[in-house]
Amino acid sequence: MMVKYKDIELYKKLHAHSFHYGGTGSRYVKRIVAHIEQYKPESILDFGCGKGKLAAELSKLGLMVDEYDPAIEGKEQIQQKHYDMIITTDVLEHLYEDEIQTICNDFLLLSPITMFHVICTRPADNLLPDGSNAHKTVEPIEWWDDKLKSYTGFKTEVIKNPKDVNQSQTSIITMNK
Repeated sequence: MMVKYKDIELYKKLHAHSFHYGGTGSRYVKRIVAHIEQYKPESILDFGCGKGKLAAELSKLGLMVDEYDPAIEGKEQIQQKHYDMIITTDVLEHLYEDEIQTICNDFLLLSPITMFHVICTRPADNLLPDGSNAHKTVEPIEWWDDKLKSYTGFKTEVIKNPKDVNQSQTSIITMNK
């Protein structure tokens, strides 16, 4: 069972009042498609899907992606009990440090063989309705790599600040069993 994360109500308000918030996932399509081609997952979950732009772009390529986001009405439930691949784009840094192990445990409950995480390592441009920064855990990518490895037991590869995604202080961590 998925745990209710802190600040979900604030994120619901931010999504409801900002047309563009939660729509960055599609900028990573080329890299995600390359990862999918390499690992050939049969089931894919966009965890923290926001507005759903990533799944929409992947569906144009014939790839079916389930969407989950506890802050988006109609996407609050995970549809399957198992996914071969989990994707998060600009999600993990929105959690408090004490929630990182919890989300990793939630990932492991879904039995993935591979994961693809895009993590921003600077404060967010957006503030939550309470005035706090939307990025709750701002740490170097090496910190994230250590945490994700230790909490999941997966092998990781860090792609630090890839130029082709044109997003400052944003890195990718791919994970495989």
